Amino acid sequence: MPQPSPSRLRIVQTLLLVASSSCTGEGGQATRHPTTTNVPSSPIVWSEAEHGRDFLHERTNSIGAVTQPVEEVFGLIRDVASDSAGRLYVLDSRFNEIRVFSSEGTFLGTAGGPGSGPGEFQHPEAIEILEDQSVLVADRGGRIKLLNPLSRGLSERASILLDFAPESMCVLEDQVFLRGWTADQAPIIHAADLEGSITFSFGAAYESLSALVSWRLSSGSIACVPETNTIVELSLRLPFVRGYSDKGELLWVAEIPGFRQMEIWEDARGGIGLRAGVEHELGLSAVPLRGGRVLVQTQRQVQEGESRTARVTEIRTFLVDAADGSGQMISSNLPIIVATAGSNMVGVQQVPFPQLTIWEGPAESDHGLMLEEVGR
Repeated sequence: MPQPSPSRLRIVQTLLLVASSSCTGEGGQATRHPTTTNVPSSPIVWSEAEHGRDFLHERTNSIGAVTQPVEEVFGLIRDVASDSAGRLYVLDSRFNEIRVFSSEGTFLGTAGGPGSGPGEFQHPEAIEILEDQSVLVADRGGRIKLLNPLSRGLSERASILLDFAPESMCVLEDQVFLRGWTADQAPIIHAADLEGSITFSFGAAYESLSALVSWRLSSGSIACVPETNTIVELSLRLPFVRGYSDKGELLWVAEIPGFRQMEIWEDARGGIGLRAGVEHELGLSAVPLRGGRVLVQTQRQVQEGESRTARVTEIRTFLVDAADGSGQMISSNLPIIVATAGSNMVGVQQVPFPQLTIWEGPAESDHGLMLEEVGR
């Protein structure tokens, strides 16, 4: 958030894409992914045993309604950020707008709308608050927009064109990091200044002769952790998480334990088939926390009972040290966490209607206690 990461989150919806009609193409067998060249050697494997401590405490507030009040009727909550005063900026990708609420949940104003003109969005994906409290939005339409806060909304200061579609964003001081695949399969994380210049890029794209395969398997999200100056990269469809320095140096690679990857094939013509199966899992979000930690969540579809069609959604949550990549599973039943607001956690649900819930989060000292249990 971007949660994370202020925090940012991409809310992931399961998408089943079949670009080829069979798993065997003309002139050869299908290739199953990930291939060995794309599997890191000796990754850190997190502990899957839940620590048993309560991570969220009191539920303090909620924002979201079915019909009334209209300012709380959301279409699809894509990302959330909070500023130094605790105000929440809710990015709605269905209505292409931002709604601003006080820390108590009072509606303060709105900005945006569908379009490509000033103050408008085409496909908003991520939102961040800068140190001067201005607002930055990454739009899949190939641009980032810089907005100034007003008493009842936001005004556009600048619109910066990009040569790729950003799918995630985070900020370290005045350095903006954008995740976005390019057609030449160049590195997928791009450091940019507020003038729109890309200063350097890092983080390898998924390696494949097929551009479609590389694009699909390079998707994911990023989170910036200020205390360690680390960028944490989470893959959407593969069980790997990477930590980079703010200069782009790879610091560590971790593997999510028990990750139920969907089946991924490539036919001889470069088409791709994704099959979720009865149970599957996606990398959902990475949200930075105080103390140099990051919260990583995955969304798992789990078979319920004997029926192969009845499924329940399980959110697996891991607490990770951004400095060295060590991690511990802390829960399989937390809500989706999209942002932090001071010491509070902001959760989101999309069903039965989009709603934010604010929870009292754990003390920073509790994070260390949870991670200490990894080696016990």
